Amino acid sequence: MKIFRIITLIISLSAITAFVSGCYYDNEEYLYPGVVTCDTTGVTYSSTIAPIMAANCNSCHGSTAPSGGIATDNITAVKTNMVRIWGAINHSSGYQAMPQNMPKLSDCNLAKIAAWKNAGMPDN
Repeated sequence: MKIFRIITLIISLSAITAFVSGCYYDNEEYLYPGVVTCDTTGVTYSSTIAPIMAANCNSCHGSTAPSGGIATDNITAVKTNMVRIWGAINHSSGYQAMPQNMPKLSDCNLAKIAAWKNAGMPDN
């Protein structure tokens, strides 16, 4: 009877350990900082920047009723407001952190936007 309890205890502890150790959040940027590659070559407005804005900004900053008067769904508005957009998405002091009530954009998305901005914000 005692051996049965010991075996049951060992099996139970093994199952709990396997279950708990298997649960964690896999985010490459957190697990491997500096190792994750981010390709910032060939960044274009149409294939890189517009999709980032669509996924993170346009629901509140669309041209029909842009929150804060800043639209992010067209290149003209993005270029015109880049100083404010850049401050907001970087959560810089003096700017409203964007996306509002959400985490900061990924380092890779910020690097892509920076690459496009530093290239003169070409309409491509």
